[in-house]
Amino acid sequence: MRARWACIAATVVICAIVVFCASVSACDPTVVIGARVCPPSPRDSGPAVDSDAALGCPERITDAGPDRDAARITDAGPDRDAAHITDAGPDRDDAGLCLESTTEAGVAPAPDASVPLSWTTGFEDGFCDYALPLGYCYASGSGSYSLVTSPVHSGHYAAAFTVLADVDGGGSQARCVVQGVFPQAAYYGAWYYVPESATNSGNWNLLHFQGGVDGEQLNGLWDLSLINLGDAGALHANLVDYAREAGLAAASAAIQIPIGEWVHLEVYFKRESDATGQLSILQGGAVVANLTGLETDYTHWGQWYVGNLANSLLPPSSTVYVDDVTIGPAP
Repeated sequence: MRARWACIAATVVICAIVVFCASVSACDPTVVIGARVCPPSPRDSGPAVDSDAALGCPERITDAGPDRDAARITDAGPDRDAAHITDAGPDRDDAGLCLESTTEAGVAPAPDASVPLSWTTGFEDGFCDYALPLGYCYASGSGSYSLVTSPVHSGHYAAAFTVLADVDGGGSQARCVVQGVFPQAAYYGAWYYVPESATNSGNWNLLHFQGGVDGEQLNGLWDLSLINLGDAGALHANLVDYAREAGLAAASAAIQIPIGEWVHLEVYFKRESDATGQLSILQGGAVVANLTGLETDYTHWGQWYVGNLANSLLPPSSTVYVDDVTIGPAP
């Protein structure tokens, strides 16, 4: 069974996300929970492989730019200050912080491993809490992620997720993932800080749920994304239902996303394969959408993504900050 899951661990599942497209139906999922065996990752001692695509495996992240690898930020760039933590070693800095999540070869996610009902990270140990087999962090395209000391919601650190989302370039993403068999019902939350607005003509995703059953493809389930509403184009949270390929009415009910302030975004997810499921969206503690009496999740094994993905923004560069990510039971 572990061999069946080697593809997910070796390639960090970067193409499992179907939300690279401007519309929900425009992309097909590309990762299979099944028998594909992918070539060794760049950290393996195995033979070099010219192309993963020949085996139908997702492309590995081996170079995210001239001055950075797949996860570490070595050049803060003109728009960043000293608050961004840079790399002082192969995996940790001098303070022992994980500057990237661990993706060692041979550490495969167990198909029946459960995600804890109570789980949290405030990035006080860097990205150590996103370690295989429970999870990982990644960046693709022009995306990057790093630790920051400002802004933070609590403690000393938060995570910054930066993307470049121009129409011609096709977008990018930087996110952290928790994976496994999720609780039957739980709250999934994160504090977000959006420093500036943008005009979104595609997909600007903050939270993403996907899942699958053994031997089948991973499919998108639900998205919490940002859209512009009103004459001023204020940002609002919007819920996307992948199964029905439709955007839902959460955005019209939600208050606008504050700019330059921390806001708590939370999803109550009752996983049911029949018409007894429930999905609720909370913003700042207030319920802005509550869907009941529907199939919410037909899968066995899933992934929850937190971070930043965008494919068509103006201006194209976007950084969002994330802190105090939680999975918890109902109060």
